[in-house]
Amino acid sequence: MFLKLKKNQVNRCWICGKQADSSEHTIKKSDLVLIHGKGPYTDLIHQTGDKLSKLQGPNSDKVKYDKNLCYHCNTTFTKPFDVAYEMFTKWVKENEAKIVADKFIDFEEIYSEQWELQQRNLFKFFTKSIGCRINNIPRPVPRDLKRLLYKDHFLTRLKISFSINEYIVENRIPLLGKDDMVGNLNNPSFFNIFYELTERFLWLEINYWYNRKPIRNVGAPWVADSKFIYLGTNRLK
Repeated sequence: MFLKLKKNQVNRCWICGKQADSSEHTIKKSDLVLIHGKGPYTDLIHQTGDKLSKLQGPNSDKVKYDKNLCYHCNTTFTKPFDVAYEMFTKWVKENEAKIVADKFIDFEEIYSEQWELQQRNLFKFFTKSIGCRINNIPRPVPRDLKRLLYKDHFLTRLKISFSINEYIVENRIPLLGKDDMVGNLNNPSFFNIFYELTERFLWLEINYWYNRKPIRNVGAPWVADSKFIYLGTNRLK
């Protein structure tokens, strides 16, 4: 059974367990600046559920979780993950035509000789992203997600896939943000819990599958284990 998951208060850093005194963005600040500038914004609309409101700038509380990480984890420890993601999205934005035509991404084109290290950092950024979302339900973040952040080689139930939304490509819609997350919380067994989440950077859809096989044409599953990622396609509005 799939359940819609709701936002709630967060008190502890889900990575290290210390008091949470820092707020992670629900929409990456660097994405907002890359696409819309540093602000202030006059006509940018933010949607949460059915609620629409104006977004005045990239550091607005409207695009932040409640405090969910400690300052050290959110700034120092995970900084390399954020940098890898910012390099990734900048390259994606600048190479739209190539990616849409080829339907694959070569990490070496983004990260040069450091592609192995940086693809792991990118995967860890996505782990941080879904970890914050799970923590915000609130539910305990699975142990394998927390542990892999500290490792160069890891096993995890999380897989990421990427897809091109052709409707957005054709209509030039500058979407940023996350869809509703769904999951199974009825069975208390750790091994049976699953989560699914899609977030969007313009026309690129980033699909999270925790303890779940991809169920649509959303690209080849990736676990920081390949020089290439192969993208699926859809035309969903």
